[in-house]
Amino acid sequence: MIEAQNSREAGNLNLARAHEIFGYTLGIRAYRPLKSTIGDLVSSVLILLILTIPFAFSLERLLIGSTNIYKQLTWVLIFFILTF
Repeated sequence: MIEAQNSREAGNLNLARAHEIFGYTLGIRAYRPLKSTIGDLVSSVLILLILTIPFAFSLERLLIGSTNIYKQLTWVLIFFILTF
């Protein structure tokens, strides 16, 4: 960007345009793998969050063992939030 500005100020518009295109291509080369990695990360986090629901239920059954449905749901929610 600095080279493009310096070239533009010096009056060499072709060199300024070449620097801008070079910077753009470097940005594209960095953006695509980064976007792919972030997409994989989001998918992994969603899968782990889905797996915490049966884990919270199992933990409630193992540690608490409530007979009242409302207490069971409350403890499952508490364990889910703690694992989240």
